[in-house]
Amino acid sequence: MAQGDNLPTALAIGVIAYVGETVGHELFGHGTVCVFSGGQITALAPLWMRCSVRTIPMVIAGPAFNFLAGGVCAALLWLRKRSDTVGYFLWLSCAFNLLVACGYLIVGGATTFGDWGVVFAAVRPQWAWRFALGVVGLVGYFLALRLLATLYQRLAGLSGFENGILRRRALWPGAGAAVVACAAEVVGGHLSIGSLGLAFGCTLFVAWTLSRLGDLGRRSARYNSTSLVISFRPAWLATGILVAGLFVGVVGPIAFKVR
Repeated sequence: MAQGDNLPTALAIGVIAYVGETVGHELFGHGTVCVFSGGQITALAPLWMRCSVRTIPMVIAGPAFNFLAGGVCAALLWLRKRSDTVGYFLWLSCAFNLLVACGYLIVGGATTFGDWGVVFAAVRPQWAWRFALGVVGLVGYFLALRLLATLYQRLAGLSGFENGILRRRALWPGAGAAVVACAAEVVGGHLSIGSLGLAFGCTLFVAWTLSRLGDLGRRSARYNSTSLVISFRPAWLATGILVAGLFVGVVGPIAFKVR
């Protein structure tokens, strides 16, 4: 890690941000609209859920939560004046929510997999909406990265891009999140190569692209004086362990058991 950064704390914050994004998408996004639509959550897993009724608003609610949560985190981070672990958590939360949501558009257009394949299933010709989703997802992903680069410089200053500091602050938490995602799938009995590959690969890809923000350029001298140090914080570490334990040991095994 960067000089002064504490690896366990960074890993814990990354896991909390990732679990917040995933649970928010499935439970607070899909799940809330499912219940308000008169349905019941019939299955809840780390990376998916099922509702007794399937409506377009319920399906859209998952990605919508991610965009909304990412926007709220970005706004809070923009308004804050401090460079601390709370800001780092907001930045990672913003990154996971926005990049996963845009990546979902790309994957949906490329494969018809997931929520967007359900939303546009009846639209013809199929290639038209798949192409449109891919374009919107790619443009959105790039714009999200530009926003995240600006937010990161406000948080960490120009020094935060130097000597691989950003890569370590993005890749280590992302790798920790990917391991937790796979562990939850395994404990939940989802041992297919596809589900494990999706959980690990997509999470790590988001972290890798986040680590390349320094390649985007256009950094402003206005934000070159701030400095971020991710120091050891027992509260973050304990919360991260608790969140990871609940996600792996509770959410994973309850798939197909919610009635």
